[in-house]
Amino acid sequence: MTAGIYNATIDQGAVWSVVFVYKDPNNNPINLTGYTAEMQLRETYESATADLTLTTSNGGIAINGPTGTITVTATDEQTGALAAGYYV
Repeated sequence: MTAGIYNATIDQGAVWSVVFVYKDPNNNPINLTGYTAEMQLRETYESATADLTLTTSNGGIAINGPTGTITVTATDEQTGALAAGYYV
């Protein structure tokens, strides 16, 4: 997966989910067995606190190691708690 900016639209009060597959330059999945991940939404890059944090330990991110698949999911309660606007 090429590093970059991935814009997403998240509806307040709805379950939101996206799946990424991490691949090498030859388009083969990279084994992520044993890896953990964390994702945060903040109002700005300089925000002291995150408005939403999803991790492998809190169930917001699931990693299927052998397939290189990363599934990110926010619950309806989590998205409902977000104020309307843009996040980084």
